[in-house]
Amino acid sequence: MVSSPSPLSAAAASLPLGQRLTPDQLTSINAHLDQLLLALYALTDLSQATWQNALRQVEGWELASADASINRLGHPQGLQAKAVNQLDLNGIRALVAMISYLTQHYQELLRRAVTLVEQTTAQRKDPFQTILLGDYRQKLRHLDQSYRAKHPQAVANLTDERALSLLMELLFYSSQEGARRLWGVLLITAQTLVYEASPG
Repeated sequence: MVSSPSPLSAAAASLPLGQRLTPDQLTSINAHLDQLLLALYALTDLSQATWQNALRQVEGWELASADASINRLGHPQGLQAKAVNQLDLNGIRALVAMISYLTQHYQELLRRAVTLVEQTTAQRKDPFQTILLGDYRQKLRHLDQSYRAKHPQAVANLTDERALSLLMELLFYSSQEGARRLWGVLLITAQTLVYEASPG
């Protein structure tokens, strides 16, 4: 009897591959996903158990580069500890589905954080004066500094504005359509890189 794929595996497998991506596009997408993971970890202290549960749900889905992908997806804490193998397109699809799963798992906390941002901004107060967001910024800065020391291809500098934007982005991906939303953003990013690299 053949077991049916998990919802997470099905979500990953359903994401369209689209066109072949260039090495620069793959590097940018990997860095973007890494930054989302670091932000999620900074806010939630993402547990090994929760991460492994998400990973198990995509292990049944055949990856083109299974060994490299699973090693790369071992645990987000490893991102700032050492340089890790870059994911290929199939590995990226799996990680997109996992991020969607994790944001749904922590949706209540993400919603609380974004609500704090909106409330303090409306009151013209510093969002980082709140305990939750202050701790988040401190942890994220530490993770980001360690990550950049090992990954020179990192994305744009982590400003306070970007730290808050990441929370809103993560909440956006916490819906049932989160994986497709994130995939769409990544494809737009890839197309932007093509446009910016084009002559004329």
